[in-house]
Amino acid sequence: MDRSTRTLLGAIDLIRPGNCLIIGFAALVGYTIGGGSDPLKASLLFLGAAMLGAWGNIINDFFDLEVDKVNKPWRPLAKGIIAPRQGLTLGLLLASLGIASSIYVSLVCGALAVASFLLLFIYSWRAKSSGPQEDR
Repeated sequence: MDRSTRTLLGAIDLIRPGNCLIIGFAALVGYTIGGGSDPLKASLLFLGAAMLGAWGNIINDFFDLEVDKVNKPWRPLAKGIIAPRQGLTLGLLLASLGIASSIYVSLVCGALAVASFLLLFIYSWRAKSSGPQEDR
């Protein structure tokens, strides 16, 4: 397998598409239950939530890199398939697109997307490492 294919497959693995689909579907369900019926807005919320979910997965792996080298060496960053800077760039790109698509739906959705972005960063950067020791 050539390097480009390995990198692409590593990026797909890094975002954990199954998790992202579930997150997007949850946003779609919430939109529908809340009375939303616009297919474009529903699609944008699905994609925005999924892309922010991908950001959460990437930033988590970014900050857990040293731990993952020991505990989860198959992860793309830990295995060296994706460089940490490449992963971070991909995560920021996806988060930006997720926030932009959420803002298009409404300012409230955009604000929630920005809050999610920040909370996922803070959790991965600081909060997770200060949690109970038995969880690690």
